[in-house]
Amino acid sequence: MGANGQLGFEAIVGRSQALRHITLILKQIANTPLNTILLLGETGTGKDLFAKVLHDESPRAGYPFVEVNCMAVPETLLEGELFGHEAGAFTDARRSREGLVSTANHGTLFLNEIADISMGMQVKLLRLIEDRMYRKLGSVEELESNVRIIAATSGDLEHLVRSRQFKVDLYYRVQSKNRNASIYWTL
Repeated sequence: MGANGQLGFEAIVGRSQALRHITLILKQIANTPLNTILLLGETGTGKDLFAKVLHDESPRAGYPFVEVNCMAVPETLLEGELFGHEAGAFTDARRSREGLVSTANHGTLFLNEIADISMGMQVKLLRLIEDRMYRKLGSVEELESNVRIIAATSGDLEHLVRSRQFKVDLYYRVQSKNRNASIYWTL
């Protein structure tokens, strides 16, 4: 780790052919203008490390890297965590609060275990990716975001799409078949 807390490609340690190949792919996409990247891999394969390195080696490195473990945040709180809320939006909302999308603006929002978000939240995330717009809870005001989204999961997204547990349009927006030419690979 560098003096400023940034990780470079040297943080990826290993000599296997697969790891060298992944590092080469990371180097190729770190400086591209891709807005969405999907990392698929088993638990413990380093998806969080790869996401951080991608951010730190990108033009967005001077801006925040914000990680959200979608599995760890209760479904009822995830929308407020991501998008923020206005005062009075719910019982304990005494004042307005910025969300993590706003915090990550111009930087990277890393959504770890994206397969665990609800269908309703998937729709809101899809809008953020497609239109770069979102709303705080309790607000009608449209806010714009310039954030790169790196999504990761150890889940089988293709199976979840087939079983209608994950929105097909979101799946295509976060991986390479999407019109924004995002990149994905299996670790």
